[in-house]
Amino acid sequence: EQLSKKRLMRDDTENDENTPVNTNLSLDPGMSAAAEKLRDPALDMQTRVAVVTEIRKQLSRAKMPPIQEAINAGICPMMVQYLGSDNTKLQFEASWVLTNIASGESHQTQAVVDAGGLPAFLEILRTGDIETAITQPKKVAYLEQTVRAMEQGSLKIRVRSLENEQALARLAL
Repeated sequence: EQLSKKRLMRDDTENDENTPVNTNLSLDPGMSAAAEKLRDPALDMQTRVAVVTEIRKQLSRAKMPPIQEAINAGICPMMVQYLGSDNTKLQFEASWVLTNIASGESHQTQAVVDAGGLPAFLEILRTGDIETAITQPKKVAYLEQTVRAMEQGSLKIRVRSLENEQALARLAL
């Protein structure tokens, strides 16, 4: 439940928030395909935003979000780069992707930090774009708190509720 709140997600059946943005994107279900599409320099901004939004929606799933798959596909550095975009929608979606990744296990949070996520979030706060700045403080505070805990060695590895559910299911067999 706590991870659901952190990801600002909704149950897949509640509404269309987690439905694909554009069915014409021809995205394979994997993060690697999305990352490859984003690496195309000829990709227009509208499609780029749609792909990032689709990544965010996949990472917002209630069950088994593909966080590690996104990290392995190189999504973090791309999203950090998009935080510097002039397109506020792209910035917003990229920040949401990064916070979804950071809401995972400690090594996944570290992947966001290693990609330069914290300084990029802080730079957004300095830009003066009020629309963007309003959405960032909680995300920056969360990352800052996590980094401090990691530096102090007090960060406990978080276990996803899904992993707990799977363990309970195995015990029930």
